[in-house]
Amino acid sequence: MNKSKSNLQIIIYHVGARDYYSVSEVFDAKENLKFLITDYWFSKWNFLKIFNKSISRRNNSTINNSKVKSYNFLKIIFTELSKKRNSNKFNKWIFTGKKFTSFVIKTLKDNLKEENRYILWGYTAGNLEVLKEFKNKKNVFLLHNQIDPGLVYYEIEDLPNHVDKTNFLNRVTEEWDLADVILVNSKYSKKCLVEKKVDEKKVIVVPLIYKKNNLIQNKEFNKRLNIAFVGNITKLKGFDTFLKIAIKLHNKFNFIAVGNIHYNEKFVNEAKKYVEFKGFLDRDSLNTLYEKIDLLLFPTLCDGFGMVQLEAMSYGIPVISSTNCADVVIDNKNGFIASNTDEYIDKINYLNENRTQLKEFSENSLNRIKDFSEENFLEELNKGLVNFNIKI
Repeated sequence: MNKSKSNLQIIIYHVGARDYYSVSEVFDAKENLKFLITDYWFSKWNFLKIFNKSISRRNNSTINNSKVKSYNFLKIIFTELSKKRNSNKFNKWIFTGKKFTSFVIKTLKDNLKEENRYILWGYTAGNLEVLKEFKNKKNVFLLHNQIDPGLVYYEIEDLPNHVDKTNFLNRVTEEWDLADVILVNSKYSKKCLVEKKVDEKKVIVVPLIYKKNNLIQNKEFNKRLNIAFVGNITKLKGFDTFLKIAIKLHNKFNFIAVGNIHYNEKFVNEAKKYVEFKGFLDRDSLNTLYEKIDLLLFPTLCDGFGMVQLEAMSYGIPVISSTNCADVVIDNKNGFIASNTDEYIDKINYLNENRTQLKEFSENSLNRIKDFSEENFLEELNKGLVNFNIKI
């Protein structure tokens, strides 16, 4: 269906602060954004952040608040209390997704007009009922943003098989079937979807946006390197590998872990002999810490992108990454790619002994950030959508 630029409006909807609302920010600036529909939006009721520190980022001051449709006070309270009572991860995701899509559908029905044309831009686990409701609408194009590598991701995750896990994975695959196009953020994610029999022609790759106004100009490195892990502290994110490295190298370097911990107390107490745990940090505290970090390790077992790589690089921090994520690190240019623990150790020692190379990687990291601009995002998006006869 031909959707001309003049009357094409974009409605983005997702749970959480997906990529810091960068996609909505771009389309709001271009005046394409009809609405951002989300669960929590803290331009008001800031005191509700006491429920969960991780929801402290639920706002974007550059987006016009009048274009944001979000839960009211009572719905936020109900959702948080319900989530706290639900211990099963997949059941919690299904509950959250269904409640959210019900809110989205009502909002869309109240606001869509037959004479206009829309892209409905939804995200993993919060899109199924919307896709079903609007699948046959002639003035709607259904874009599904797959935030991770899909089934491969959940197969690797160390969680017990359960009827709720099966139901959740069925929801994910049904979203793929119903969408007109599936957007992923890396070639790695596309490869994972195609391996699961998703039509390759239906999947487009559009890298994330990363915008930081004041890039560091000249990073100074500590004599004793501070080596960090940033993200959820889980097996899936590669913390087991990080800990093995720390155990072998803690006498030479400082090892720091930032994020919510998903291991038992006994494990953490033992790990504290080698790693300093910072816990979850708000944005300002994390930015302050980035200024002190010399090297980021990203040993993920499976990741659709890994925004923390860009965050680190914007501070001139070289990254050593696994092969199981986006092509953010260009091997031997702004960091290294490593396949196992020994390779990580070798590359850490090499950079420690070759500080000129470390400095060069730092400078290249700052240049690499420019490849994830809003302009590049729009260019790659339009390249991907051209076969669907859509231009934004």
